[in-house]
Amino acid sequence: MKNRCLVNLTAGLLCLGLGACFPEDADDPPWIEYPGPTPTFSIGGTVAGTAGGLTLQNSNGTLLTVAADGSFEFEQPMVSTALYNVTVAVPPQAQTCSVANGSGTVGNASITDVLVTCR
Repeated sequence: MKNRCLVNLTAGLLCLGLGACFPEDADDPPWIEYPGPTPTFSIGGTVAGTAGGLTLQNSNGTLLTVAADGSFEFEQPMVSTALYNVTVAVPPQAQTCSVANGSGTVGNASITDVLVTCR
């Protein structure tokens, strides 16, 4: 019984002491650091030689319809260390397309050098 009372008394004093250091309306204690949002990076590049529209797909399932030659960028960015793999899901009619620089690991910058060439 004596030990139980001592434990309760110690716990009560500890709670009172911490309450004095961190009142209810105070922000989080200064030693707790919360990470910011995880940075994300876009995946994109250039389409060349298309005689019509084509649909690209990234490994995360994102589809992107590209209507003409020029630059493209998937709407859904990816986090650093994510694997990306750009493929041609639907090629232009009567054409075949190849993808260069279409796969890899996202680093700390956007991927801008994917090249889709259609013939």
